[in-house]
Amino acid sequence: MYDTELEDAVNDIQKYVDALELNELLPDFVKTKENYLMSYRISDLPSYSDLAPYLDGDFSEIGGAISVLFPFLRLDDEGDSNKRLNYGLELRYYDRNLYVFGLEIERQSLKEDDGKRYWGETDRTTLSDLSNFKKPEFGWIMDRLEGLVTQPSKELWNEWHPKKK
Repeated sequence: MYDTELEDAVNDIQKYVDALELNELLPDFVKTKENYLMSYRISDLPSYSDLAPYLDGDFSEIGGAISVLFPFLRLDDEGDSNKRLNYGLELRYYDRNLYVFGLEIERQSLKEDDGKRYWGETDRTTLSDLSNFKKPEFGWIMDRLEGLVTQPSKELWNEWHPKKK
């Protein structure tokens, strides 16, 4: 009886392996993990591509920072469908954690020129110090990223963004 149950379990697992094409993908994931561990041993800032080689989107990597070039959009709090907020987010991998490195919010409104409608910038706010995280517009994105990225400590923020004299 135990042999039959075990054989049934193996057959069920094999169905998942076949359906998800794990026989083809697992060697890639093993190689990715090995590359990531090796790059972490060599450098304090391994490449994000070692961590997520199949990540889609336009990203640039500069000294451990990942700039997210695609926007996070939401309607303005006023509920006006002709106004929206466009979030530009920059992340940094440090000490095995992902932190907010930079954040910019562009307020946009729907405009029209020669019969063509487009989104035009009306205002721009940049995260210049940690106290801005308490502002509702910055809090909105942080709430959605909770558990994925961390707000840096004051010391870390000041190290990454030294005050200009």
